[in-house]
Amino acid sequence: MDDTTSKNKKANKINWTIGIISLLIASSMVAPSNESGSIISAIFFYLVAFMTIPPIVKFIEERRRPILKGKAKIGAIVIFILAGIITSQNASDLSPSLNGRSLNDNQIKLMNLFLINDYNTAWLGGDSGFNKDTWDKILEINGRVTAKSILKDFKQNEVSAVKKYQGLWRVSGIVQDIDDNITGSTVALDGEFSWSAFNAKIKDKNTVTNYSKGDNVKLICSGIDETISIVYGNNCNDYGSWVSEQLRKISQNPKRYTSHISDSKIHSAINKIFGSISYIDDTSECYVNVQSDGCRADLLSSSKKISE
Repeated sequence: MDDTTSKNKKANKINWTIGIISLLIASSMVAPSNESGSIISAIFFYLVAFMTIPPIVKFIEERRRPILKGKAKIGAIVIFILAGIITSQNASDLSPSLNGRSLNDNQIKLMNLFLINDYNTAWLGGDSGFNKDTWDKILEINGRVTAKSILKDFKQNEVSAVKKYQGLWRVSGIVQDIDDNITGSTVALDGEFSWSAFNAKIKDKNTVTNYSKGDNVKLICSGIDETISIVYGNNCNDYGSWVSEQLRKISQNPKRYTSHISDSKIHSAINKIFGSISYIDDTSECYVNVQSDGCRADLLSSSKKISE
């Protein structure tokens, strides 16, 4: 056996090893429960497999001239492996699982019920896990303000107002007018005329179908600004619908949708709720009433299991 044949056999074994391992890794990542980051990572490992498994390489080369050869091919394989590892780690950081546990579909719905109940209790002034200010932190809301206050601030100092009203704000006010246009709808709040009101631009026209002149509405707006003396919210949505969607997202993946929070106590509280619910079975009274004594007992029992 000459040196060339020996080297080819050795290279063949290495290619088979790298290819099969990459194929197994990629296959394990492709599942409905995986986040998009895991799927992207799987694609990188599939590419490595296609570039290394001998029969696949031969099949491709027989039908198309290989674009990469030699060092260029090795470099590409290394880059794909590194890219697969990095995207896999990012997906792991945003995984819906917590402490090795994850929620089934019923438990996700239960998590959502707990969050909705706590949020509503906070706004009604009851004994909630998180108060209003904490909920604002969780939902990344900079503040709560009336449309009249916004108009007053812009009238006094436009530059200062633009700087103040960056990010998300909950805006409340009385509907004075509703205008329909190609890009969406504009709801005028708290002004005698549309040009003197706060104009909330809403892309989803279905949002405003339930609004009427004289209604007291609450919106979530970002990009509050002024152009030619007209104050507007560039991106607004119905507040109640928006909150429901945010709570649904947090229920499905608390790690991802609370990653912006710097307060460790908030993370700890959310993690505790998540962990407790992960031990609750489908027969729990919590599915009937999250405020019942039976549900509290189930949660207490579950929280003890977390520390075991």
